[in-house]
Amino acid sequence: MPKIVDHDKQRVLVAEAAWRIIRKDGMEQASVRNIAEEAGVSVGSMRHYFSTQSELLLYAMNLVSERVSHRVQKCPLPALPWTI
Repeated sequence: MPKIVDHDKQRVLVAEAAWRIIRKDGMEQASVRNIAEEAGVSVGSMRHYFSTQSELLLYAMNLVSERVSHRVQKCPLPALPWTI
């Protein structure tokens, strides 16, 4: 029986691995090979999720942007002194 893979979850897993590499070692070390190793996937399998390194990094940036936006929206704003 073939292995069933959730492609959306795999894309997130790879993007999160990219961010771990970037935080730990810097953008210069965010190569496909390093990201694949960090994510625990083969370099070849990454082609199923991202056709280029630029696409992978753009997805990772958008993922972080979405997560930050959600966190900011959840933060309660303090009452301003001039509002009632």
